[in-house]
Amino acid sequence: MTNMLLFGEDYQKKFSAEEYLKSCILEGTPEEPTSPMFIPKTLHKIFSSGTITGRRILEIGSGPVIANLIPSAKWFDRITLSEYAKCNRDELVKWWAADDTAHDWSPHFKYHAKLDGDESKWMENQLTFREKMTPVKHCDVTKEDILSPNPVEPFDAVLSSLCLEAACHDVASYQRALVNIARLLRHGGHIVLVGVLDETYYTVGKEKFFCLPLDKAKITNALKSAGFDEMVWYEDNTRSLDIRSDYTGLFVVKGRLTEKN
Repeated sequence: MTNMLLFGEDYQKKFSAEEYLKSCILEGTPEEPTSPMFIPKTLHKIFSSGTITGRRILEIGSGPVIANLIPSAKWFDRITLSEYAKCNRDELVKWWAADDTAHDWSPHFKYHAKLDGDESKWMENQLTFREKMTPVKHCDVTKEDILSPNPVEPFDAVLSSLCLEAACHDVASYQRALVNIARLLRHGGHIVLVGVLDETYYTVGKEKFFCLPLDKAKITNALKSAGFDEMVWYEDNTRSLDIRSDYTGLFVVKGRLTEKN
């Protein structure tokens, strides 16, 4: 790991939720969400199939972002977001409380409502999402008990986006993190991972953060080792278009927990 890149505890002091939302979310047009379209389209495809359902879903490492779980809301009764950095947890809580200063996620709700066939329902969907949210939790994927000290019963599904490759310094720790995630799932529960391929760094404002470079084989092998099977892999080979990061592609993979370590 390059010593000059920020990592681990650096997120508590150096990561800016405001800068992240400004640089990674706010670009684009008001009509569409501005994260790479591959990600929201694929997440909508996965959840709209109705194959991942249950009572409770958890996102691990949400950052300051609520958008990833929008297409899952109709399939679950309770939505829990968790995050390592306090500034990001604070941003999530602001949105949950409908604070006037919170980030505006309405373009994302409109986008998914449009994919569902009725864009006019976006406000209803946003209200439902807030009503289903539970208190935002602290998480640390490097710990055996990720949500400690908050004990929880197993979730039906877990989603994690752009988290593990930033939190794990090598492939072995990446695999351990997936084992830790598996402990939070019921047997037969589902995982959805969103990430970047071959990325070594990403920039938020003036700060440069470490990223573990991964490829499909490393990711799927780590999932298998953690007890996941029945994997479906989606990939977009669009490279990073600027110097804020150096990824060579994006991926979404879903799997089912068939064996607990």
